[in-house]
Amino acid sequence: MTLVVHDRDGDVVHVRLNRPERHNALVPEMWQRLARLGAALVADETVRCVVISGEGSSFSSGIDRRALAEGALTPYGFTGEEADRERTEYDERDIVAAQATARWLHDGDFVSIAAVRGFAFGAGAQITFACDLRIVATDSTFALPEVEIGLFPEMSAVALLPRLVGYDRALELALTGRRIDAHEADRIGLVTALVEPDTVVDEALSLAATIARARPDAIRYCKRAMRLGADGDVDGSLRTAREGGLRLLNDLIIEWDPERPAR
Repeated sequence: MTLVVHDRDGDVVHVRLNRPERHNALVPEMWQRLARLGAALVADETVRCVVISGEGSSFSSGIDRRALAEGALTPYGFTGEEADRERTEYDERDIVAAQATARWLHDGDFVSIAAVRGFAFGAGAQITFACDLRIVATDSTFALPEVEIGLFPEMSAVALLPRLVGYDRALELALTGRRIDAHEADRIGLVTALVEPDTVVDEALSLAATIARARPDAIRYCKRAMRLGADGDVDGSLRTAREGGLRLLNDLIIEWDPERPAR
């Protein structure tokens, strides 16, 4: 079985976690596939939106603890590099590889949309936090249970969750592992739209198709400027808006110049 599948409709790519019999619990091979696919999509300037969802009844129940118990370092570890076959301890490369699973959703110049239903736990929840938008089904439950096994959510939540819900609430969720249902998630700012479970993917794809009508540079510069603004860099945000605005305005002048021969 292919653990991560994707298809493309025009400028929209739909990525699906494909291990439904385990609620899309993540194993190292899935992380590696997501990171490689993400790198390819970030490099593709024609992609305007990416929707990520999980096959079956859940987005993802997080890292498969059986993989940790059985030794996730074998045969290729989190990195997927054959040179790491003989390692017996984790090192920074493994954390970097895990973070790459979600970071592309945040860094790409496209708009990333998570279509969430059922469980979004641990690493699964952190993938949704890396997305720009979250379409969430009413049957969804979020949690960061890493603390229960002596860890913390180092993949993306430490950097991105405070921006979504505030530092104090993010810290509380990370260090208690408390589960929150879709309505609480909506109330604290994790949800872009709350929908019925059987419509969540269609709603996300419909939103992606609407956004994809925008010009690629409009998407690119708007996302960059708003990210800077959300981080408190007002000057950087306005500077990026000026750069993008001028580029788009001048493109329009060229496009609508009555003296320019028709193309």
